Amino acid sequence: MAFSHDLWVSTFFHDLIKSLGSISLFSIFILILVFWSSILKKFFEPDARRRRDAPMRTFLILIAGLVATVGINCTFFLLQIYSSECLILVNAIVLAVVSLICVAQIFYFSKQFQEVLTTLGVINQVSTESQIKRIVWITWTGIIFFVLRAMIETVFAVTLILFYLVHGSVDKVFGHEWWDIYVMVKYWCEVVILVLMLYILQSPFTTTSREYQQVPDSAENQNALGGTSTTKPQHIPAKTGMVV
Repeated sequence: MAFSHDLWVSTFFHDLIKSLGSISLFSIFILILVFWSSILKKFFEPDARRRRDAPMRTFLILIAGLVATVGINCTFFLLQIYSSECLILVNAIVLAVVSLICVAQIFYFSKQFQEVLTTLGVINQVSTESQIKRIVWITWTGIIFFVLRAMIETVFAVTLILFYLVHGSVDKVFGHEWWDIYVMVKYWCEVVILVLMLYILQSPFTTTSREYQQVPDSAENQNALGGTSTTKPQHIPAKTGMVV
């Protein structure tokens, strides 16, 4: 419990730093998803009015919500409502839930983005292979990471709860060899995902053509996606940024 002995301080800051580190890692994919959503809305809702800074506002709100959740968990620990074991358990449950949400959102937006790029490539008779390849890499990297992370955190949380129900304490869990395996798999996954994301975001994914692709005017995006646009297209670079 908080303030009960000298070790509670190191335990508290250890878990706090781990939680904020995980949120920082998750924020990479959350940022990508927010901008994917914003770009898709411009295609499917071209006449809708929106703030220029709407994507960043949404991203900051989501991250603030995650940080607030961690803050509430820490506050309950400091108020001695529950122990450090429960502090770790709550963080595991939160990360498992966020991981599953990210899996669903990555899959949904990725499919939409690939369909849009494929349609625009056919309409304008240009290659969108490099953009689609980048999205596919981000999609599968994110899905594999978040599925694995959700499984790890869920198994850990269930084990902790069952162990408490059977033995009335979870002290021996943190000294078990499976705890070391859990920690090793958890953090090596984060190292691997950071290396893969660095490669994906830095790789040019170039194709044989570096020409500018044609994208229909925003007022006619709906018709263009249905293959019925009759307006003169405007030119934008084929390489449109890290998320495309």
